[in-house]
Amino acid sequence: LGLPPSEENTDYDRSRLMPEETPDVTGTLPGTIIHAVLATLPSWYQADGTVDTLAHETLISRTLLEHDLPATHPAAERIRRETLAVARHPFLAEKAAFLDGAKFEYPFHLYAGRDYLLGSVDVLIPDANGALEIWDWKTNIVTSAFEMYRLFERYRLQLEVYAWFLARLRPEQQRITARLLFTRLADKANTAEGWIQTLQVERSELPRIEAKIHSIMDEIRRVSYGNSLTER
Repeated sequence: LGLPPSEENTDYDRSRLMPEETPDVTGTLPGTIIHAVLATLPSWYQADGTVDTLAHETLISRTLLEHDLPATHPAAERIRRETLAVARHPFLAEKAAFLDGAKFEYPFHLYAGRDYLLGSVDVLIPDANGALEIWDWKTNIVTSAFEMYRLFERYRLQLEVYAWFLARLRPEQQRITARLLFTRLADKANTAEGWIQTLQVERSELPRIEAKIHSIMDEIRRVSYGNSLTER
C-alpha cells in the first residue's frame, strides 16, 4: 500500500501508510512465503473446514523451490506450522463456507484529490449476511496480547485505508470490518481474539478517516516536493 512511484527522487516515509512487518533472524522471506501459501488457501483448505495435507505440502515445497529454499531450511517448518495453525483454528472453520466467494490479493486504486493510492488486500471475504470484510495476514514477531494490540495501533492507518476502500466498493454497506490476523499466535489461541485484531468502522466515521488520509498525503507531498505542489 502506498503512493504510485514518481520519476523524481523522493525521500518521504512510506511507512506512514504501511509499516513494514518485523523481520526475524531469517529475514522477511518466510513471511513472504506464508503470505503466498495463504493466498491460495482454497486450493488446500476444504469447504468442510479440513486441510488437504498433500495439496498443502505440495504447495509449500513448490513455493520454497521458487524462492531457492530447500525443504530442510529452518524456515520451512515455521511456514508449515503457521499456515496449518491458521487453517485449523475454529475461526477459519466458521468462515470455510465463504472462502469460495473470497478474493485473494485483491488490488485497488483509490483516487484521493490530486493523488491516488495503490494497494491490495490479502483477503476480501463475504460474511453470513453478504457484507464484505477485509483480512490482512501479519507475520510479525508477537508473543503476547499486549504486543498484538501495540501492532494493531501501529497498523491502524492501514486498516482505515482499507475501510475507506471497502466503503467505496460497497456504498450500501453501513459497517466496515477489517481484521489483522497474526499468524504466529494462531496455534496458541483458543479464541479468535487471541490472534486477531478487528477494526469496525461505521459509515458515519468515514469523513474523519478520509480527512486523516488526505492530511497525511499532503504531508508526504510537501516533504517530497516542497510547498509549491501543496499550494496548487
